[in-house]
Amino acid sequence: MTESFSGVHNPPRGTYRLRLTPDEVRELGKYLSVIVAKVRAAMTDDPDEPDLHSIKKLTVDLAGAPTAPGAQLVLLVKLLRRTLGNGVLIELSGVRPTILASLVAFGIPRDVTVIDPRGRPWTS
Repeated sequence: MTESFSGVHNPPRGTYRLRLTPDEVRELGKYLSVIVAKVRAAMTDDPDEPDLHSIKKLTVDLAGAPTAPGAQLVLLVKLLRRTLGNGVLIELSGVRPTILASLVAFGIPRDVTVIDPRGRPWTS
């Protein structure tokens, strides 16, 4: 597997952004365990914040991905939730209408914030 992830970026303290390329989103099933492992590693690598509870928000950036496999995206969110715990806000950003429809169909958890490509939250 090539290392094509844009990576996990650390904006403000306690906030992390994971950018996925359109190819990674399209073939999400192949990358689920790698993505979760990268997030876990990024969350625990900071010596000033050694435990996962110091993380306040994780943004998964889907910008540029015209479609996404809904079931795998919901599974990714559930795996991230299990890894990070209930106190962490998970946000999916750059979600296009075609992706939103599949998220709703496959039961995206209610505590996940879904943001459109213009930065506005989708409402249910």
